[in-house]
Amino acid sequence: MKRAWLVAVAGALVLHLRFGVAPVRAETPDALTFFKNYFLTGDYVVGGVGLRGQGVNGLATGSIVMNAVPHGADVAAAFLYWQVVTKDSLGVESGSLPVTFRNRPLRSADGPWGKVLGGGTSPCWSAGGGTGASGGANRTYSYRADVLRLLDVDESTGKFVVNGSHPVQLPDGNGVTALGASLVVVYRDASLPLSAIVMYDGAYTMDQSTEAMAQKIQGFYQPASASARITHIVGSGQANKSERLLFNGSLIATNPFQGVVGASWDNPTFDVTSPVGLTSVTTTADHAGFGTFDCLTWGAMVYRTTVKDSDGDGLLDVWESASAPIVDPTGRALPLLSAMGADPARKDLFIEAGYMQTGGPTTYGGVSQPAHSHLPGHAAIKLLGDTFRDAPEPIALHVDAGNAYPLPAAGEPSAEPYLIRGAAARGGEAIDESATACTRGTTDPPWVCQFSAYPGTVGWKTGFRFLRDEVLSVTPPPGAGVPPPGEDYCEKPGYTCNRRFDRARKDTFRYVLFAHALGIPKSEDPEQPDFHVPRTNTGVGDFPGGDVMVTLGAFADTDGLPVGSPFMQASTLLHELGHTFERRHGGAAREPNCKPTYLSVMNYLYQLRGLPDDGGTPHLDLSREVLPALDETSLFDGPIGGLPYRIGWYAPLAGSYFEGFGRAAARHCDGSELLPTDVPMVRVDSRTAASPIDWNANGRVEALPLDVNFNGRTTGPDGAPEFLAGSNDWAAAHLNQTGGRRNTGALFVLDDTGRLAVGALSLDSGRGDLGRGDLGRGDLGRGDLGRGDQGRGDLGRGDLGRGDLGRGDLGSLALGRGD
Repeated sequence: MKRAWLVAVAGALVLHLRFGVAPVRAETPDALTFFKNYFLTGDYVVGGVGLRGQGVNGLATGSIVMNAVPHGADVAAAFLYWQVVTKDSLGVESGSLPVTFRNRPLRSADGPWGKVLGGGTSPCWSAGGGTGASGGANRTYSYRADVLRLLDVDESTGKFVVNGSHPVQLPDGNGVTALGASLVVVYRDASLPLSAIVMYDGAYTMDQSTEAMAQKIQGFYQPASASARITHIVGSGQANKSERLLFNGSLIATNPFQGVVGASWDNPTFDVTSPVGLTSVTTTADHAGFGTFDCLTWGAMVYRTTVKDSDGDGLLDVWESASAPIVDPTGRALPLLSAMGADPARKDLFIEAGYMQTGGPTTYGGVSQPAHSHLPGHAAIKLLGDTFRDAPEPIALHVDAGNAYPLPAAGEPSAEPYLIRGAAARGGEAIDESATACTRGTTDPPWVCQFSAYPGTVGWKTGFRFLRDEVLSVTPPPGAGVPPPGEDYCEKPGYTCNRRFDRARKDTFRYVLFAHALGIPKSEDPEQPDFHVPRTNTGVGDFPGGDVMVTLGAFADTDGLPVGSPFMQASTLLHELGHTFERRHGGAAREPNCKPTYLSVMNYLYQLRGLPDDGGTPHLDLSREVLPALDETSLFDGPIGGLPYRIGWYAPLAGSYFEGFGRAAARHCDGSELLPTDVPMVRVDSRTAASPIDWNANGRVEALPLDVNFNGRTTGPDGAPEFLAGSNDWAAAHLNQTGGRRNTGALFVLDDTGRLAVGALSLDSGRGDLGRGDLGRGDLGRGDLGRGDQGRGDLGRGDLGRGDLGRGDLGSLALGRGD
């Protein structure tokens, strides 16, 4: 719950100049408000620029220079903070409407992206450093905007580019004075330990009336070491007026706010020591020992510390072992994982499931389907739980499908050992597929209500996020009356919002939505009818992160219902969860899809069909070892030793055992279009795991070049031999990225041919995050996202989507500016 800006009452502080100490009394309020925390293997960097006095023609221009993000790191968040002094008569938006970042306006037809933090404070630039008589009608305002999508992308790596210069413009003139701007970037680096990165922001002025600042920082829960870092983003500092900055009562800097990055702007970072046993730290500032008063306005603070996760599942030991609920910085109780079976000495995986259903026969593009529910049954959940249980390093699966989840039917396998029941169960909410349908107005663009002829079609990730975070009810404070559900009430003190997915679960539970279809059009041309028809895609998942969607509406079960078989449900869910573990369709980064010796459901060859044993029974598994690599330019018929399952590959239809009755593949195995140079190919499976491989399926033993993974070539992008390497998923899976969901952004990633591709994105909050990139062209097609998740019409009229690429994030379903 965001709190209003608080002002310390005069007299709350007692200045003891004789001892050089100005103690902060216990009742002094915190300066800022908790904004966000991340738990990921990574760190953060901050850069800034002071802009006071740089105004020309009503705009102050400067550049933020960043240089500390490691090469190849994945950027999870990028927030721009800035401050201006403006007259009340101009309104709070006078400090945010003309703002640009990287020459892109931070506004849309909906209004400015910048979220004003607090109600404004007295300005910090009068004579003497205090508010003085110049306060009058002037106010200092702090703002925040999510700018991840506006960063460049390195075409050689597909990663966001942070290091370098980032131009910023703020209004300056006509009653507005620019102070400065800072960019906060949170990044993921697998070589770093799991860390908590906690952000507080708001607006707090330390002046002649409130001569000290105090901030209690929480939300990291369990430090793993005493080493930590803290950054203060502060406006109006002057070199000739001093102050002290303390951390946990120890002095860390004298006169740190001098306009170091430019006039009136500072964002210093300090290495600090914090005892491992602390679950909160305090930073303070005062004027003790100085005869002049530096007037300072804080806009944000960032704190980082490593955290303790002994088993590497991303769940802090204290979360898994606590016998009583732990609360987050807003006072919300975190899930009591120990009561749900968590163990800090064993990997645990928590999933909350939501699902779509129909109340009767429903028509999809003119085709009627019977009433159905996409809630997975016991057989699917048991299959998934058993697979995690039997992994080389066992993982305990815990699924919250709600207390209304039915008991197993007669003869059906039971998933009860993997289900969360009782008071802890909060999942399993049903969503009627009709919720995604609407009627387009005569003047609406074609991406409004884009898939209304196909109910249950949900876009990734704006539509998904709206359903995940939808406010279902609001509990008012005593005597306030019962308001209707609505996001606005979640900002009001005393009100409690009940969402479909509790925000207190964001760092511990993955959220899985079982929907009917994924909102990717068959045609990207708005003038074509197929622009309103969703592609056949089985699902999508964060890479990495904590969100997954399974969409099997194009696959019938044995009863003819459009929900997929239990094996399809389990295999697709494991496939998408694998993406949240940072596993790709080729295992490692930039590897081709459909490699025969990559025996994993991450591989399109085995996603829906499974990994067959010698008896033909399909198995659900990720790869357990690195099997021999294949050189498609020189394949040799014969046995491949040590295979745990029968393998599959592609062979030319002509001359094979299947000539005359086999059906040639209509697309490449990775889902891409056929090339004019392709010969008709057919899918082949070995007879047994130990059988000699006959790559051409023609009965002759020979050596030959062959496109066995059927991606249209037998060499790499540079013409050199391309080795189809094996991969060990279980050994390389990273379960510890749930608390690092990417915020808004659009990421380009290259496939192994060097082509820019479209793929899945991650988001925690904000006004939209659809766009291009993330998994690579090899990750397109039936198993994941396809070519074109650009958000056009994700969830009806409100989810307009084109702005999700940075041009405005329109739509009444928006979750709030700058978040």
